[in-house]
Amino acid sequence: MGLKDGVTTSFMLLAMSDTLYLITVVSRDAAFAFMVSEILSDYKKWYPVEPYGVYIYFGNAGRIPYVLSYLITTMIAILRCLCVVWPIRFKSLAFSKKLAIALVSLFIFVAVMSYLPVLLLMDMTFQFDTKLNTSRPALWMSPLREKVKNVIWTARSAVLPFITQVIMISCVVTMNKHLKSSYRFRHLHDNPSLNSISYLATLTFSNVFRKKTFQQPKNPSPELTGKDLQV
Repeated sequence: MGLKDGVTTSFMLLAMSDTLYLITVVSRDAAFAFMVSEILSDYKKWYPVEPYGVYIYFGNAGRIPYVLSYLITTMIAILRCLCVVWPIRFKSLAFSKKLAIALVSLFIFVAVMSYLPVLLLMDMTFQFDTKLNTSRPALWMSPLREKVKNVIWTARSAVLPFITQVIMISCVVTMNKHLKSSYRFRHLHDNPSLNSISYLATLTFSNVFRKKTFQQPKNPSPELTGKDLQV
């Protein structure tokens, strides 16, 4: 991995996507605090923009970077799995910075289009507020919004997370299997204790074999006496 590597670029884009999502979360929390302050003051203290509308709008807009982070995380999991399973082939693959940016751009398009119909059916428009006896930007939602939201929720918020989790679990199982096989291979071929034990066993066996081959007989031939020498 290097500064211009595609995986490094993917991690950087994932961090940017998570940051955008956190910005929407913080904005939503701030809008909720303003909304509570209005309610507690019995609307004697109010703000130029309706806090409730900002709260709902940022909550819906935050789904776009949330889906984008899902897709980028899945891509990184697949790349990590390929790096473990096929290390030599993966090194030769041309997964460059430009390719990572192109894939993330495609993911941005998918994330925006997956929730754009819901955002188009809601807006912040000037409305008269009876509690304040004045007009200010407030939330407007189309009657068709809930139907469209239910359809999009089924396709995006239910199916997409399930598919990404299945892919990531499969990648983890595959990596675990190949890492265990690689560990066994290195343990058998690179363990010096096992090599020394096998070497000593071979050396001991060869020494025993040589001793048995060249050992002198236990009962040597008897010496000839004087009678035996007389023929």
